[in-house]
Amino acid sequence: MSERTKVDMVRIGIPGLVLLGAVAAAMVLWQGQAPPAKAQEAPMTQPAPEALDGVTYARVRELRRRLGLTSQALAGMGLTQGQPEGVLERMLGWYEANEATWTARRQAAGSARQALRRALRAVRDGTATAAVRESIPQLRAAIVAAEQAEQTTIDAAWTHMESALTASQLAIVTSARTAPAAAGEFALAPNLTAAQLSAIARAKTRRARRSLSAADPAARTAAHTAYTQTIAGILTPAQRSALATAHDNAAMARAAVVAAEARILPPPAELP
Repeated sequence: MSERTKVDMVRIGIPGLVLLGAVAAAMVLWQGQAPPAKAQEAPMTQPAPEALDGVTYARVRELRRRLGLTSQALAGMGLTQGQPEGVLERMLGWYEANEATWTARRQAAGSARQALRRALRAVRDGTATAAVRESIPQLRAAIVAAEQAEQTTIDAAWTHMESALTASQLAIVTSARTAPAAAGEFALAPNLTAAQLSAIARAKTRRARRSLSAADPAARTAAHTAYTQTIAGILTPAQRSALATAHDNAAMARAAVVAAEARILPPPAELP
């Protein structure tokens, strides 16, 4: 390489090196002034609902039963996507606004029944005075009046809930509300009679006996098939249709109802 070429490279390289150094220094200064990276925020979690106290939970459960808003009925109505929460919140709102009145009337009815039981016990034991024996008709009348007053409160709650339900939903809730205590899984069949309930109970007994004596799965299946056919003969076409609709709805809505109950009516740690 000639001396002239070396001189030309030196002339070109020195300014270039100076420029590169200036750029590097600027980059260092920029990085030092850049804002720190934002820390990734943890995803927000919804706090767990606070459990109801035992007394409130028991009273709300009783109100649900009296109104026919049981888990079975809510699922049978096919409520999904926030609808069960709406129904339960509306019922809980009524309870909170009318708790004092309903509690007082329930206690009055209970006291009236207890007074009659004491009087009748005294009559049986031979310790009743003439005044106690004469008071029994009045005590019976007091029970009727107290229970009617309590029922008036429940009817007001029903009116409050009724306006929020459709006709088909009302039909299911009405069946659950008016079903006899022994109806069990047939509570959503409308207008069950005492004769039907007796026949259903006998069919259940026969199925249990046949299942216990069944020697293999095929025999147990036959026992269940016979039971199903017997039930179909006991129920009317309208009752069978209502139960089939409720069963189809429940298959879709049962999980939503369970989740709504956990959010709106969380049970106490120890159930009463």
